[in-house]
Amino acid sequence: CFICISELPGEPSTPNITAIGTSHAEVTWTTQSAGAGSLLSHTIKYKDNESLQPHQLVVNVTSNKSNKIFSAFLRGLHSFTLYSVWVYAESTIGRGPASTRAIFTTHSKILKYKNIDI
Repeated sequence: CFICISELPGEPSTPNITAIGTSHAEVTWTTQSAGAGSLLSHTIKYKDNESLQPHQLVVNVTSNKSNKIFSAFLRGLHSFTLYSVWVYAESTIGRGPASTRAIFTTHSKILKYKNIDI
């Protein structure tokens, strides 16, 4: 084409946090549009409120179907800790805008006590 306008991928949906445990959580999201390029990957960023720098996880895309649900498993989290997580879609054109952040708290470690009769 003489003048081409390249469009970045659309903003992914707000992440849905499921399967929350003491040290893990599953994140799911959708991406509506890859823009003008082919969808290559999603970058998931997450951090607890005490950290300055977020952790990063890249999920490669194996299919370009629209409205597909994607997921990732976050491991090595701290128990009873507040986290925020957000997602970017990346295509052959570049990185699109970040999703809205989702907030979740990991479960606390439960200590079992024996009942003692006094």
